[in-house]
Amino acid sequence: MFASDLGVAVQNDKLQMPPSSGDGYFRFVKLPNKLEVMIMDLKLNEDFWFNRGRTNKEYYVIVCEDIESSGELVISLDGDKMTNGKNHVAGMHLFSFLSDLRQFAPRGTSVKGFRVVITPEWLASYLRIDKMEDVLQRYLELKVARMHMKVMDPTSAQMLKEILGHPDELGVDEHAYLQNRIMMVLENFFSWMFDEMTKNPRLTRISKEDIDRIRKVEEYLIHDLSKAPGIEDLARFSAMSATRLKTLFRQIYGLPPYEYFQQHRMLSAKQQLKDTRLPIQEIGRSLGYSNMSNFTLAFRKVFKINPSEIRLTGQPAL
Repeated sequence: MFASDLGVAVQNDKLQMPPSSGDGYFRFVKLPNKLEVMIMDLKLNEDFWFNRGRTNKEYYVIVCEDIESSGELVISLDGDKMTNGKNHVAGMHLFSFLSDLRQFAPRGTSVKGFRVVITPEWLASYLRIDKMEDVLQRYLELKVARMHMKVMDPTSAQMLKEILGHPDELGVDEHAYLQNRIMMVLENFFSWMFDEMTKNPRLTRISKEDIDRIRKVEEYLIHDLSKAPGIEDLARFSAMSATRLKTLFRQIYGLPPYEYFQQHRMLSAKQQLKDTRLPIQEIGRSLGYSNMSNFTLAFRKVFKINPSEIRLTGQPAL
């Protein structure tokens, strides 16, 4: 996908960045233990947007990155926006393909790191979780607790440096060498994750059935951003009481249903303001606002600025 978008060819599972877009590479590696890894060491010569829509496939991605940037980095996970204006960010994340992911990095950003695709079967086996269905549940619990990122420790930083080195020049089996270093980083991350879970006894156990029902409610809630379904409508759709629906939805997504809907609504408005030339009034009407004053107030409540200011400042559309 990257090769196609950048107009270059992949050679020996390696994509060399074209000079117009950046310097460095993406590299695909399949480890002896069957894990698939993308290794990257690059500097961007233009703004970089990464958008990956949610899927129905339950896969996970462990991200380990060391990023140097002169501007604001943005990550949006299911509309839960996180920004970081620091010049240096080094950490590890756990993402799910069940979530909608968007990322922005400005021109001049340097990225060193790797991403590992993990199946639920591997994750359940590695984490010694008896019931595979608990894998998704535990991930959602972490999301509720806002434990998105582990700051990179010195050991993981050294392992990343060795992963990005030249093991082929050491006279060792490169794939075994990479697997050893990557697994050390993963073990470090999962140990931290278990510690964080243990320190948060407030996390409520939610059944897999309830998680599936709330996920369907979330899809129903935001499929048409021009009109918010009422809580009673959502309750009928989910076949549960309004009180239980609101409680479970907040536990899983961190916000009440309407506030979650409104956040997605305004994110859509911001993206259209940034990426299109549509009149502000037309964007507001497409999102169900016949009164532009109400649209401006709603937008300002979320982003602290007026819609017209987005086009003036050129802020990222996430």
